[in-house]
Amino acid sequence: MAIDDEPAVPQPGGLLRSAGVHGQCLELSEARESGRIELEATSADHPEDLDYVLSGTVETQTDFWIDPLPHSRIHLRELLLRVNTTGFRIQLDAAIPLPATYPLLSARCRLSLIGQYEWDEGFDTPDVRTDWRVHDVVRLRGGLDPDYMLLIQSVSC
Repeated sequence: MAIDDEPAVPQPGGLLRSAGVHGQCLELSEARESGRIELEATSADHPEDLDYVLSGTVETQTDFWIDPLPHSRIHLRELLLRVNTTGFRIQLDAAIPLPATYPLLSARCRLSLIGQYEWDEGFDTPDVRTDWRVHDVVRLRGGLDPDYMLLIQSVSC
């Protein structure tokens, strides 16, 4: 999961408390079972190129549109995917078809921390915050605004 330095980056073995996770969906597929979280390396040369494959049950689905540029509109879909007791907000292009096993599905995603401003500014989104155990921390780039990759597991899973 990718984060910047807000909140403070925990050390391996530490806890990331009350954090929500957002997934940018790369692919949806049929799931045979719920409650699985797998990690797939996509590039040996780049440790940040890790995808999480989340298999769970969709609790809610919300379609919305964004206007990134004048005269352009993008149709997106957000799913609240429940894997065991942990919720993930998964965003995808609305043109990606839902698999035949819907609401049970697998989503291959890049995960990132949901910004605190989304909770503070009253975005109308399900609260999926939970505590996460940190297994590994990799600093991706330096400078004044570093990014980190965390290998995490929900404490409630």
